[in-house]
Amino acid sequence: MRYLDRLQPLALLVMRLALGIVMLAHGYQNLFRHLHDHVHLISSLGIPAWLGYVSSVAEFVGALFILAGFFTRPAAVALCLDMAVAI
Repeated sequence: MRYLDRLQPLALLVMRLALGIVMLAHGYQNLFRHLHDHVHLISSLGIPAWLGYVSSVAEFVGALFILAGFFTRPAAVALCLDMAVAI
């Protein structure tokens, strides 16, 4: 089982790329195509409308940061909070 330890960096890279690509695609849709619909949905749930803008930007920019490898932990926390609210 020790030979699997050598593959850990590769597995982390694959997971980071998969998360980044999925969140980038979703964030792009929210931010550039359906922003007003997303904000309306957020406000209809009783959440302040400005948080709809924040969530769209967090998804898009957070995914870019994760793909690029910059500030991955803060970006992952932002995406985690965004997805926790979505659930």
